[in-house]
Amino acid sequence: MTRTEPGDLVFSYANAKIHDVGVVCGKATEAPKPQEFGIVGNDWSMDGWLVSVDFIATSRSFRPKDQFNYIKPMLAAKYAPLNKAGEGNQGAYLSQISQSLANYLLNNTGDANVRSQVLSEAITASAQIKEASELERLNTDPGISPTEREQISKARVGQGQFRRAVSEIGHSCRVTGLKEPQHLRASHIKPWRDSSNRERLDGNNGLMLAVHIDHLFDKGFITFSDDGKLILSSQLSQEARQSFNLLAVARPGEHFSPEQSMFLTYHRQVIFAP
Repeated sequence: MTRTEPGDLVFSYANAKIHDVGVVCGKATEAPKPQEFGIVGNDWSMDGWLVSVDFIATSRSFRPKDQFNYIKPMLAAKYAPLNKAGEGNQGAYLSQISQSLANYLLNNTGDANVRSQVLSEAITASAQIKEASELERLNTDPGISPTEREQISKARVGQGQFRRAVSEIGHSCRVTGLKEPQHLRASHIKPWRDSSNRERLDGNNGLMLAVHIDHLFDKGFITFSDDGKLILSSQLSQEARQSFNLLAVARPGEHFSPEQSMFLTYHRQVIFAP
């Protein structure tokens, strides 16, 4: 329980089936055994650990035993959630599984919309914890002046010096062409939490994007090629593509500068979900 991290996936296994998929959204905290357990776990200590998980209902349940021959090679030799017969291991309350098994289970417990929601929440939870930790470090770093600290903090939400620098390079949305500032956000290409203080204020590390496009870019549902083409993630549902009226390419002729391309390479490799 104490090894869980925000953004980790948790598969709910009950009555021999996986019904829901959850995303860990906080660190483990000490807590008493829930009264709802009743006589279950009488041998357990009254004090334990609580992990906050946001569960998402899957579109279909999945019985691992039915495909155990495929799953078995992906199970750990010790402390696996399933025993040698493919049934739930009663000696394990929470077991760690491999990335390959997690992907397999996720693909078998829901449609594209479910997978997209789960992955989006996982990315968000992990990013929020990382950003909070970085903010704490920033606020306690004696080597950063109050003025610089203020500008770096404003850059986190696309304001101040960073927004001005981004708008000088491009003052309209790269996808929609919208030019009205009140409807645009200065979005970091390489996320604020992953950037150095210099990169956080660098206008080349930003794009002016319409609010809904900023959301898609930030979550990795879209990215751009160096020659300005819009690239859509396979995780983006057809309904979302139609609702957002996304085109196959961005407006023609708007190649990115070499400086912007450097940051876009990071976005395509680390943030974008192919």
